[in-house]
Amino acid sequence: MSSFWDWLERKLEIRDDPLPNSVDCIIGVGCDVGRTPYECSPQCAAIVETVAALYKASRSTRVLVVGGYRDPADLGSWCEAERMVKALAMTVPVEALTLETSSVTTLMNAERSLLILQKLNVHSVIIVAQQWHARRVRAIFKQYFATVGIQVFVVKARSPYGSNGTQKRFEHFVRFAFWDTLAFLHGIIHGYI
Repeated sequence: MSSFWDWLERKLEIRDDPLPNSVDCIIGVGCDVGRTPYECSPQCAAIVETVAALYKASRSTRVLVVGGYRDPADLGSWCEAERMVKALAMTVPVEALTLETSSVTTLMNAERSLLILQKLNVHSVIIVAQQWHARRVRAIFKQYFATVGIQVFVVKARSPYGSNGTQKRFEHFVRFAFWDTLAFLHGIIHGYI
């Protein structure tokens, strides 16, 4: 049965954008938190791996990590972006990393990233997002970034499902697909996309 869901997911998920040789910045978009106060979720770990591979392949010299969600049961824990930066710091020099920790929705991720990128004079980005979340990320970021002429290329970071229980929608593809599709439709209805 598992292979059916894997097949269905691959049929429904978006394709990666063809990537240019280099961009001004790589953006990793957070997706949930891990089981301990400082560990990445399975989704964020896959995003970190993809961002690190793009950085090592010299696609950019700058990385922006976004995501302010933290475990609501442990507000002293690190947010998504802080956890991802800790993991990325093993591969990417700290001076190449920029952190955004206040956004907790995809719309906020785009808005707050745009403010940072404008200050850095960025004109092109590769955005890395979890395989199902990438559809909404592409739509929202492309809409926001087009207003200032920033080129957007989106690639998926394929990850297993699972969470620490803070967001049950991450436990299985069907749940994630259902909730992310609702969020995508909500964004269209309200004009965010």
